[in-house]
Amino acid sequence: MNEVEAAFVLLVFLSIVIGILVFVVWMIYKACRWLTGNEDEHTRRPRSYHGYRDSPNPEPERHVKAKEEVRLPEAYEYRRSVNDNAVPERHPGYRHRFNTEPERRTREDVASRMPGWHMGRDYSYGNPERQEGYRERFNPNLALYNSLIMWDLISRGYQYRRGVSAAQSRYPVVVPESRSNLVNSSVVPDCFEEMSLTEKLKKYHNKKLKLDDDQTKRAKELVRNFIGSIVDSVKEEIDAGRPQRANRCRIEYTGSMYEGTKFGQPDEFDIMVVIDGSEDIKSEEGTPGPGYARLRVGHLPHRFSRCVKHSGCQHSIDPTKMIDWFYALVQKGVNKVSHSPWDHVSLKVSRHGPAVMVNIKEGNGLSIDVDLVLCIQLDQQTYYVAKPYKPYADVISPRVLLYDPTILWRQSFSVTETRSLSRIDGANECRRDCLRVLKSVFRREPGLDKFTSFHLKTVLLRMCEEENQWQSSKMGERFLDLLKRIESCLRERHLPHFYLPELNLLDGIRHKTIENMRDRIKRLIDSEHERSKVLYSP
Repeated sequence: MNEVEAAFVLLVFLSIVIGILVFVVWMIYKACRWLTGNEDEHTRRPRSYHGYRDSPNPEPERHVKAKEEVRLPEAYEYRRSVNDNAVPERHPGYRHRFNTEPERRTREDVASRMPGWHMGRDYSYGNPERQEGYRERFNPNLALYNSLIMWDLISRGYQYRRGVSAAQSRYPVVVPESRSNLVNSSVVPDCFEEMSLTEKLKKYHNKKLKLDDDQTKRAKELVRNFIGSIVDSVKEEIDAGRPQRANRCRIEYTGSMYEGTKFGQPDEFDIMVVIDGSEDIKSEEGTPGPGYARLRVGHLPHRFSRCVKHSGCQHSIDPTKMIDWFYALVQKGVNKVSHSPWDHVSLKVSRHGPAVMVNIKEGNGLSIDVDLVLCIQLDQQTYYVAKPYKPYADVISPRVLLYDPTILWRQSFSVTETRSLSRIDGANECRRDCLRVLKSVFRREPGLDKFTSFHLKTVLLRMCEEENQWQSSKMGERFLDLLKRIESCLRERHLPHFYLPELNLLDGIRHKTIENMRDRIKRLIDSEHERSKVLYSP
């Protein structure tokens, strides 16, 4: 073979290789264009969104009964058979309504990537032999295509109605990003929107917040039987060394269950074990801030000698040691009660901050948490509990350096609050109902949890000093007034303590958090639809 023939053979071989490479690249290019929905317009097949081919005159291709000459609503597609009386079937992509124009909106990114022939159907209206209807045609690419579209949209945060493929779905729903989806995202019906605010509040309160009478009665019975027996044992130990003129230890029922502001389930109780310290315990003034005191004993030995902390000639009662001692007494009382014939009830003791919590659990699943709080009463209105020192302001007072924070007792107003709120409402009045609704909304709404139940009670008590029109018929007006007062406190960043006005309860909350809470409250005040979304519960 000479050099010319060898060159010719090499040229032919290179041409074949290049042709193969071009063909492969072209196929890959077309596949990519098809997957991304960017095919050239002249290469696309006619697309069909509504069950018929696109043509200059689509009227002849619509589904018309040949014999009866009756135009049927466009919201339906019909699967015709030999029997002309066949029942129409609904197209899975349409809702049940006759006006279909608002329903023909399709996501552009889905529609642009889905030519009509990918729907897997064959419409042969031009063939007289197949004029009676259309038939289903299996398309192996449809399942893969639907899977790709579904994965793409789910990755963007959408979900689709069940029973409808990703390509057919026209109503993507954005998945809420709130921390617990606490606020119901259901569509509010028109009948609820048309109600007055008072009617909405009453419906929400009666349906969602009101305690079940039988459950409440059973829960109080368990607390009375078990906690009563435990506390009797604790009181015997505490009263062993009391001064002769001091009153015996007693219990006070406090908290939302006894204020009448509890909602949901009757599963939380608060009970204070009150020690009379008026005879042998004194409080020291000039502590770091209002609401705290150091409790001193005059001489030793003392009935609480085991809990006294010595600092020179000062003998202060250590709240931590008192809690440890109180916990041991409660555990001892539980051990006594546990040996009683209560096979169907179990008791468990644990720490819960400054309280000792006793969990009562019945065999049928009812579980109740009871917080027992040790309290020292110095006079008719002054109570102290062993809660650790916590400055309300971001900047700690310089006077705190003069005291050991571990020996400070916090002043408590729980007894006074419970007595006030339990009798705050007269006949057909709604103060506590408004408070229950507010507590529920602020607990469910993301971003409002920093405004606690104690803040809400303070706002209500202050408003009750100025407003006396609390009839149930005015519940909507008073609810809005409470929201406006809360918004005003957040705007001014000032909410004075009800019993210690020099304390600002908002000092310990970041300014950005306050602004976010204020914005949300303002939307609830200004928008009736926002209030309806919060109060509606299907």
